[in-house]
Amino acid sequence: MAGLPAGEQGSFRRSQRGIALARGEYILPLDADNCIRSDYPLAAIELLETVSDIGVVYGDCELIGRQKGRRHVPDFDLHRLHLGNYIDTCAVFRRQVWAEVGGFDEGRSVMGNEDWDFWLSVAGRGWRFHHIPRVMFDYRVRTGSMTTIGAIPDTYESLIRYLNAKHRYFGDHYSEIAARLHRAILEYRNNFNEAKRYARSLKRALSVREKQFLEAERYAKSLEDALAAAEMECSRLKETLTPHS
Repeated sequence: MAGLPAGEQGSFRRSQRGIALARGEYILPLDADNCIRSDYPLAAIELLETVSDIGVVYGDCELIGRQKGRRHVPDFDLHRLHLGNYIDTCAVFRRQVWAEVGGFDEGRSVMGNEDWDFWLSVAGRGWRFHHIPRVMFDYRVRTGSMTTIGAIPDTYESLIRYLNAKHRYFGDHYSEIAARLHRAILEYRNNFNEAKRYARSLKRALSVREKQFLEAERYAKSLEDALAAAEMECSRLKETLTPHS
């Protein structure tokens, strides 16, 4: 198996060259600042050796850097993969798979999304994907990544048009993909509205708490003033009651 250092700029082209030179049967691309868990390669290879039609094995990851926490990756779903990529490049796949689909697409149309296009090509050839529901590698979250470029609306629209033209599954299953997409949008909208309602309720609660705090602060000030007045009166009485020579 070949573990390939990548990095952001030009990572897929470097991986492309590395895989072409590799002699191993299995490939695991590895970004320069990410780290695989020790049991990942062996667990993946065991599956690939056992089940001949599995072409790709992937797992969950632990976010480090600017974000922290476990990223739970879904089991493989072909419709879902066509809605958007959720399988990181740090997956173990057969070198045969890479050769069959011609490696990564180096065109500008998929820049930053070469892995998504690659998985679509692999799935289009009938290879199975297997998800290991454990943390298999650590993923460092950084700013200025190539995925940020892909998030620009015009760029993303061009990407989707290109993928639709390249991968037949989009056209053959348009209605199913569109239905799933609209459902995802509706769920996102409902979740967003629920989040807004929750935020408003928190704001109202905070406003009430703030009002109560101000009232308590004013009451404490009145007690402080009353105490000061009482101390002055006590001092005056003490002076009055003290016998003078």
